[in-house]
Formats: sequence, structure tokens, C-alpha cells
Amino acid sequence: ASAMGLIDPNAQGTTGTCKWSVEGTGAGNPVTLFITSNGTGKMANYEYSYSIEDSTAPWLKYRDQIEAVEFTNVAEIGNYALYKCQKIQKVDIKGVKRIGDHAFYACTGLTSIRIDGDECVIENQAFDECERKGIVMDEVALEGVKTLGDHAFGEVDCWDLYLGEGLESIGPSCFYCNERLLAVTIPQSCKSIDKNAFVGCTHMSTVYIKNPACTIGEYALDKDYLNAIFGSAGSTAEAYARDNNVPFAVAGNRGTGTIDLSSGYGSMQSGDPTSPDYPALASFEAICADNMISQESEGSNLYFDLDNDGTRDLRYETDDKNVVMFSVLSERSIGGKIKFTLSDNIRTKLEYRGFPHYGILVFDLEKFANPMTVSAKTAAVKYSNLKKRNQTLLASKVLTIKNAKGSKIFRKLKGSSKISINRTTGKVTVKKGLKKGTYKIKVKVTADGNGSYEACSKTVTFTIKVK
Repeated sequence: ASAMGLIDPNAQGTTGTCKWSVEGTGAGNPVTLFITSNGTGKMANYEYSYSIEDSTAPWLKYRDQIEAVEFTNVAEIGNYALYKCQKIQKVDIKGVKRIGDHAFYACTGLTSIRIDGDECVIENQAFDECERKGIVMDEVALEGVKTLGDHAFGEVDCWDLYLGEGLESIGPSCFYCNERLLAVTIPQSCKSIDKNAFVGCTHMSTVYIKNPACTIGEYALDKDYLNAIFGSAGSTAEAYARDNNVPFAVAGNRGTGTIDLSSGYGSMQSGDPTSPDYPALASFEAICADNMISQESEGSNLYFDLDNDGTRDLRYETDDKNVVMFSVLSERSIGGKIKFTLSDNIRTKLEYRGFPHYGILVFDLEKFANPMTVSAKTAAVKYSNLKKRNQTLLASKVLTIKNAKGSKIFRKLKGSSKISINRTTGKVTVKKGLKKGTYKIKVKVTADGNGSYEACSKTVTFTIKVK
């Protein structure tokens, strides 16, 4: 049969200890390759040939038509087995121990790669150059994989990369120029990341390296694009970050951040990504989907009683499990903490997406700015009265204070020693014997705030005229 002709009904045979068959009508219609083993599951290794007809993998004469491949009990996939089968869309393999050199090289039709292996070794360039211009692969999920070879996934261009526990080594240039990868978590089991492993990953902003002793090769991580490297204090990850001038953050079980509600409503702010307390990209969706520690839930709204006085303080509005906003209720008491505990399921999802994360997030609610205003007045005191005794003026005679939140404190900063101001009441005392004249008194007024409002201070100068 020609490359685009009808499928030979006898298109089948043996490869190593496996049987293969190609099913479908051909002539432009979908064709599926089946590879099955009832024995050891070892395919043969094949050799590259520029000519399809000369390829040693017999099914590659249908390379331009094969859109799917199904493996059953296959333990080893041979070298160049599916070389340049550009119409295959998904690779989903279970129980495999080895994927050979160039096995899926330049399979540019792939939209996802899922491997659930048995201490699988993925050889050099096994999935190299599977990128498609303008189209990004959805995922590469590697579970039960032990070793990744040189350029094993070079230029794959996937959004999400998941590396499961059991992975011990990442080969040189393994994920070279994966220009769409956003973040990656390197599992605890990984002992080495070879040189240039992630070089050219221009959108990868964070990497979390769990093993504190993991060997990190030269240029293994692209310092020109990373916003932060996460790991343990004193780890090789911290040393690599320091040596390459990349911000480092200690990942742990507890992260903190702030929610700014100065206008009465706001979105979650998770802090500086270089800070050790950064909650490390735990998404709004993940928090909401886990239905965190809310006091009450009604429909799409979660309510919090921050000071445990029995009244609702904050509403956390959601829509399709995505945060819309936090807003303060009328009986507000802002300032305090909201604690979110991520479930194992959510943590797994975040890790699958390559995002470093904490198990517990504690968000501090910022208090409102104190709206206090202070303006100065001029007050008159009769000299004839001062000749007899001290004169006392209410604070309202010399100051206009509005909207102060919390207790007020008054402190004289500058002025005549014969004029004083009471620290707590603000009453002004003009002492007996003060001569006629005009006196300027500089004073600092502080409102210490409360559970909802910050403290603030205002400095003004009022005037006393002795006539």
C-alpha cells in the first residue's frame, strides 16, 4: 500500500515479543495502530531512514495516516517506533519500563502525553521536537518514570508538566525550549537535574525543588526568566538561586498574605513571591473548590465572623468556584485572619500544574485607614481672668476633630510653657499670669484605631489670644 492508499487488510506482524496490526480504511480516513504483547512486552528497536519505505518499523509506511496508537501489555517501546507520526494526538501508556530513543520524535500532532510507568526509562530524544507552531500541548504527565534522557522532551511546548515521585534524574536539555511551560515542581525523589535541562523555557516563572540535596547542573534552570526558586533553607536550590541571582523562597506548610479592604471590598493579595511567607500560587479556584473554613455558606457566598462575636464581618463571593471579591458587611469588624487549609486533592492538582504551594494559607485582613480629620481654631482668653486663676478650654474650642476611630491622645509639640494640653481629654490649660498676646501651640492628635481601623496622627497648630 502507498503512504496515502488503502490499508492492506493483512497489515500485521510481529515486533520483538509483540504483535502489531493497523486497522482502518486508509485513503485519508483515521487509522489506529495496535501493539499487543502476551509475553515480555519488548518491542524491537528500529532504525531511522529518511525514506518511509526503507524504515525498519513496518507500520511506518502508514505514518501519514496513523491517528492513534494503543499499547496492551507493552513494557518496552523500541527506538524510532513512531518516528514522525504527525497525526497521533494522544499518548497514554501504562506499565511501560522503557521508551526508546526517538520513539515519538517529531510527533507534532500530540495534544497530551500521559505515562504511568514501571520505573520507566525514557531515552534520548524520545519526544523531542513534538511542538506545533501556534498550538500548545495541554499536558505532559509522567508517573512511575525513573530517568529522563538527553532532550527527551525538548521543544514540546506544553502548558502543564507533572513529574511524579520516583523520578531520579533529569537529563541534559531534557525540556529544552519548552516555551509555554509556566511552572514545575521537581519531586523529592529527584537526585539530579543535568545541565541546560530547562534552558530556553521563556515562560517558566517558578520552580520548586523538593529534594534539598538535588544536584543542579550548569544552566539547568534559566535564570533570565525565573521569578523565584522554591526549596528548603540551606538547600542546593537556595545555593543555585544565590549563585545565579534568582530570588529564593522557602516553601513550607504555612503561607501568609494580605487582603486589602481599604475601599470596603478587594481581592486576595498573596504577597511578595520572593518572601518566605509567599503562599506560592495557590489559586483562588483551588481555595474555593475546597470550601475552606467559612463560618457559614449560602449559595455562592461564604461568610466569616472574624472576631467570633456572632456577627458576620466579611463576605467571600464566588462564581463557578472562582473568587469574585471579598466585601465587608455593614456590621464589619475588619482586621484579623482568615485561614484556608488546602485538601490533599487540591494540593495534588496544584502540584500537577507544577505550582509550588503550601498546605495552609493564613491571610491577614488589612484594617481600614483611619478617616480622622483635625483642623485648628483660634480661642480667646481674658487677661483679667488670668490675673486671678488658670483658665481651662475644652478641646472643641481649639480643635475640630471629625471621624476619629479609637481613643484619642493629645501631645503638645511646641509653644508657650504656660499653655498645656491634657493627654487624654485634650483640654487646654492657660496658666495664671500669662501676658497679653497671641500664642501658637503645635499639637499632635493621635487616634489609636480599633479592630477595623488603623491608628493615625495629625499635627496642627491652634492659636490662643490673651486680650
